[in-house]
Order: sequence, then C-alpha cells, then structure tokens
Amino acid sequence: MKLRTLLKRTLMIALIITLILTVPTLAASKKKKALKTYGKYLSKSAITVKNYGKKTRVKPEQFAVIKLNGDKVPELITLSNSQLFFFCYKKGKIRQIGNAGLFTSGVKYFPGRQLLKNSSFGGVGVSSENYIQINVKKQKTADCCMAISGMNFKEYYIQGRQVSRSSYSSYVKKLVGSVREKQIRFIQNTKKNRKRYLK
Repeated sequence: MKLRTLLKRTLMIALIITLILTVPTLAASKKKKALKTYGKYLSKSAITVKNYGKKTRVKPEQFAVIKLNGDKVPELITLSNSQLFFFCYKKGKIRQIGNAGLFTSGVKYFPGRQLLKNSSFGGVGVSSENYIQINVKKQKTADCCMAISGMNFKEYYIQGRQVSRSSYSSYVKKLVGSVREKQIRFIQNTKKNRKRYLK
C-alpha cells in the first residue's frame, strides 16, 4: 500500500515538473510564430485593413510590437497615413483588432491593461488626451474617455458623456491602476528592421 502511494506521488511530481517546463516553451514557440507571421505580413507593399468599418488598402509605413494584454504573445501596431491599426496573432493567423487616428504627440500604452493613451498639443493652444481600450480576445476597440483643454476652457468626457474633472480623474485612475505608461516606439517598416525586431 505504501509503495503504491509512493509511486502515485512520484508520478504526480513528475507530471507537475513536466507541465512547468512545457508551458514556457509553448509560449515562447507561439511568440516566435507570431513575430514571423507579423514580419511576413509587413513585407507586403500594401495590406487590407478595416478603417472605421470600411475595407481599404494601406501601406504599412511603420510598426511596433508591444504586449497589451499581459500574455507572452505580443500584439502588432502599424502606422499608415497617421492612422493606427491594431493586430493580434490568433490560431496561426493575423486578426485586426481595430484602428484609431494618431494624435500629434504620439501614443503611449499601459502594459497588461489593454489600454492606450493618444495625446495632442495643438499650435492654437488646444491640447487633448484620449484613452482607448483594446480588447484583444474580442478583437474590439473603444474610446473610453477624453480630456480637451484650451486657453479658456477644459472639458472632460467618459464614453461620450461630459463629466466633471473629478469624475474623469477617478475613471482614469481605475482604468490605469498602478501601471506606468510607456511610449510606443514606432520603427520604419524596412526589410532590415523586420529581420532585426521580428525574430
């Protein structure tokens, strides 16, 4: 009886160790496949995307690879004609998540929060920031909230509804949590850069 129990425990420990060693390997393999697929996709002179619901062809001028949802497989962002297009790797294929216009001051993200911040500082004294929620699993994007300010006004919006500054600040705090924002660094879409960054 004791021998049988000992064998069971030994087999269980061996199984657990195998799982611990296998999961990171599978994740690394999926990441490598995703990056290879992204590279192949970006090598095209033009790609078909949905731009606010309408299909169109664009040239992927720049790209960035970041981890939006916290797993081991990164997502792809392309920049074409001041438009951002978001993609993920799912079941061996590239899937478009959504798109957004690029504001003049660039875009930042919050690792693991599926959240972007688009900022703009206009030459006429108007500045704005827009938070975009990206749902990788459902392949959807949504504008969460926006702040606009000028010389004589400040306005705050949550899902299109105007709110007070305190309500806006509380909402942003819940969205962001304790995660620090990071600037997205876009890279020119060249063969050399694809080989360097997508491997």
